[in-house]
Amino acid sequence: MSHELLSQAGRFLLDDAGSFRIERAGRLVAQSGRVPIWATVYGMDITPTSIVVTERPQTLCVAYHTASPDVVLDLEVEATATGFRLLASAPAPLPVVGLGWALAPGVAWYGLGERVIQSWPLDALPLSMQSFMPTDHGADGALNIASPLLFAATGVALLLEEAAGEIGVSLNHHDDGLLRWTVRAADPPFDPDFDAPLQRQGPRLALDVLLADDIPSVHALLRQFIGHPTMAPPAELFSRPTWTTWARYKMAVDQPTVLAFADEIVAHGYERAVLEIDDRWQTAYGDLRFDPLKFPDPAALVSQLHDRGFRVTLWIPPFFDPK
Repeated sequence: MSHELLSQAGRFLLDDAGSFRIERAGRLVAQSGRVPIWATVYGMDITPTSIVVTERPQTLCVAYHTASPDVVLDLEVEATATGFRLLASAPAPLPVVGLGWALAPGVAWYGLGERVIQSWPLDALPLSMQSFMPTDHGADGALNIASPLLFAATGVALLLEEAAGEIGVSLNHHDDGLLRWTVRAADPPFDPDFDAPLQRQGPRLALDVLLADDIPSVHALLRQFIGHPTMAPPAELFSRPTWTTWARYKMAVDQPTVLAFADEIVAHGYERAVLEIDDRWQTAYGDLRFDPLKFPDPAALVSQLHDRGFRVTLWIPPFFDPK
C-alpha cells in the first residue's frame, strides 16, 4: 500500500519498499534512490528491510526497520507552503545518517558552491564523499564557497539545513547516479564531571525540498531562504584591473615587496583599481592580524597604496589553521 502527502506545492508518494517520489502538477520532479535512507558505522552502511508508516495531519512518519532489531531509522516528512521538509534520524550511538536521491538521466543539476574544476551541470561531475565545508584546494576540488544546496531543471531545490555535526556529500560517485547527503552526529558537549555518563545523541539530517514550475522559478524561491545581493560592487572594480600579489610573489610577501609592486604598476602606467595582498600577510590562516615581522606598519602601507590610487583588499580564507 502506498502513502501520499499533499502540500500546496506538490505531492509526496511513498511506496511499500520505502522509496519515495515527488511530483508537481502531475510530473515527476525528484525521487529517492533505491535505498532512500541509511546509517553508517565503521564504514558499513546499515540499510532498511521494511517500513512502518504513521500518518498524521500534514505529516508522514516512516520507521525504517533494519536487519538489526535495535536499529530503526526514522524519516519524518512534513508538508510546507513551498514543498516538503524531510527530517532523517538514527539512534545513538550510530554516528552517521544519510539520504539518497536519484540523478535522473538528462536532468541538469546545479549548486554546491565553488570548485577547482567547475562542471556545469553538476550531474556530469563524479564527486566522492567528502566533508562539506569551505577549504582551499581540497582533495576533491572544493574551494572557499560551500553552499549546501542543489537545484534541478525539473524545478526542485534540495536545501540542507545547518547541522551540529559534520555534513558530507557525494555526487554520481563511481557512476552510481546518486546524490548522497550525510550528517555525522556532533560530539557531546564537554562535562567537567568526569564521572557523568556521556549523553550522546544520534545524527539528524534536515532537508527542505522546494518546488516550482521551472528552474528560474525555483531559483527565485531559493532566494527567500538564502538571500541575495542587494547591490552590485562599484563599476570600476569591473572596468579596471585588480592586481594581486599572488600572481608574482605567492606567499613571499612583506611590506617593502607590496609597495615596490605598486610602484612598478604605476611606473608602467597601467590602469588600476584594487591591489590585493594575498596569501600569508598574516601569521596563520584565520588570524586577522598582520604578521608583525613582515608588515611592521600596515596602516602606513595602506595609506601609501591609497596615495598611489589603489583600493586595498586582503585575501581572507573562511577557515583557520588548526595549529
